[in-house]
Amino acid sequence: MKYKFLRREDSRIIFEGDYMEIYVPKDYFKKGIASYNGDKINTMGIFSFIVYTQDEKDKGKEGSIHSLKVPMKIEFDYVDVKTANKKKIKPELKEDDYHVFCLEKGNIFIYNTSSEQTAENSKDFIYLLHNGNLPSIIPYEDIIKLYIESITLNQVNLNNPAIIFEIIIAELCRDKKDLTQPFRKEIGKDKAGITQYDYENINLKRLPPLSSTFTAITFEDMNQSLISSIKKNRNGEKEVDSPIEKTIKYWYALETFN
Repeated sequence: MKYKFLRREDSRIIFEGDYMEIYVPKDYFKKGIASYNGDKINTMGIFSFIVYTQDEKDKGKEGSIHSLKVPMKIEFDYVDVKTANKKKIKPELKEDDYHVFCLEKGNIFIYNTSSEQTAENSKDFIYLLHNGNLPSIIPYEDIIKLYIESITLNQVNLNNPAIIFEIIIAELCRDKKDLTQPFRKEIGKDKAGITQYDYENINLKRLPPLSSTFTAITFEDMNQSLISSIKKNRNGEKEVDSPIEKTIKYWYALETFN
């Protein structure tokens, strides 16, 4: 095993350390990505966890921080649960609200490493990304790897080349300091201080208002579209014409000229 505090026994991964805290975002439970299954937790295997020695736990010291990045459903044991509101696990990660599950030596970290191949697993990961709930523990460059790994492990064929997935990621991950700008533009500048975690994953429904007034009012949620469009006009923000908008403007120009 990669970690000394984990031990494989057949298809199970058992925790052999002193104490562990698993941080599962509360949104996972709200969106149906995680759920209670008796005395176990069933969740997408993308979360942070902190491992403490007994001395660190007793003295309130910081433990070692790790991340699990498995785009499949897993189940784990726990002996206690608590909450952490607006917790920042690492300095480079954004604040979030978590259910914190506590494990002790002998608890099962992963019940079955031989997961069933189902479209539901891939759907859950895609929903995380498209709904803007992707945990900030994933570096920007690793998102496409997890996307492809999710559909490959589950033998799901979406009948699309990888470039389509890359385009989706490139649009749904925005510069966290300016959501009107795709993060790909910032990370591509290779500026000092920019890290792989300086993006914000937004919900697909928020994308049209960020592009232009036209795409905003032709999409759903008219109230929010009007508000964002007025704000964009008042602030003089740049508008990005969609292909259909360019066609309409071209047609109108021809009709006017004729």
